[in-house]
Amino acid sequence: MHLAGYGGPYAGSFVPTLRSVMRAAGDRGWSCEAVFGPVAKDRVWLNELRADGIPFRFVPTIARGDVAETVGAILSESDEPTVLHTHFSRFDVAAVMAASGRRATKVFWHVHTPHHDSSSVRLRNRMKYALAGRRVERILCVSSELEQVVVDRGAPRAKVEFLHNAVNVERFRLLERPERELARLRLGLPLDQPLLAHFGWDWERKGGDLFLRAVRALRERGVEVVAVTVGGGAPARALRDELHLGHAVHVLDPIDDVRALYAAADVFVAPSRAEGTPYSVMEALSSGTAVVATDIHGHAAIGAGIDSCMITSQDPGELALAAQALIDRKPHEAAADSLASHLWMRENLNLSRWSADLVDRYEHALGRLAAAPAEPVPLPAYP
Repeated sequence: MHLAGYGGPYAGSFVPTLRSVMRAAGDRGWSCEAVFGPVAKDRVWLNELRADGIPFRFVPTIARGDVAETVGAILSESDEPTVLHTHFSRFDVAAVMAASGRRATKVFWHVHTPHHDSSSVRLRNRMKYALAGRRVERILCVSSELEQVVVDRGAPRAKVEFLHNAVNVERFRLLERPERELARLRLGLPLDQPLLAHFGWDWERKGGDLFLRAVRALRERGVEVVAVTVGGGAPARALRDELHLGHAVHVLDPIDDVRALYAAADVFVAPSRAEGTPYSVMEALSSGTAVVATDIHGHAAIGAGIDSCMITSQDPGELALAAQALIDRKPHEAAADSLASHLWMRENLNLSRWSADLVDRYEHALGRLAAAPAEPVPLPAYP
């Protein structure tokens, strides 16, 4: 059972990942179900679960006691061994409460997002990880950096594991030139200028200011780039005007089909200040779009294996230089890089294989798999 504190208007990358894991479990004979908070009701992406035949329910409120009571009632419907896998932390403690006294129920916490560093958050984290964390089977973290934070805040070292994200390489297949031209036409973007793309829905964490300052640096060097930032809203527009970038920067509302953005872009820029293993970088590279990303663990673990993923500092000038180097590649070099990046993602960060490895973890926890599951993918080493 997946307990997901997710209610975004779009499926994003999380819902396809959830579906993949539940299909992999279903292929081995497991019954699967998802539980969401009330904010997820009527979301369009629920139709994707319906199409897969995956049942889902909603808790009446997100109050910890209500969630624990609802999940406990669901567990009482069957005496089969069960895994409760929580996502995005909201249901973590409630899952432990619901599993209390049920020896055949194992709890997995999945930590997806960076932790704030304020003293109040640290205190809450320490109470949660040091007390409730002792009663979970595994705590899965999407970056090695986040893994260390969770341990530092009191989680038992033996229960914490780095489990990076993965990408659906069939959905994010290698894009061809006609598809890229069509994407620009549909988005109303010029065909004859290099284009940089960026996701800015968490403007500060996603480095939106660094992105726009890198765009200005490029244009000051005479590189007539056009830039698109998605989800940046008012902060993006304000900084665009402050930097006098005018029509060079397009600020778009969030879109459901991010493949169009990867198709339109020559370079996807990920200047984030903090990340796990970012879906966007993996999706862009799987689509054959070059990437410039800041030197943080989640980015560098991917970029270490791919020539068209350039890792640089958070300095806008350095971001601009890296983007220009990718823009200046000869056509045959860019084509070879695109194919190589897609093949690397297919071989190393394939969602199908990742899902099967996660189900191995479930079965091992329930005693159905004798050998401990292996690391899902040997990512390149990063200091």
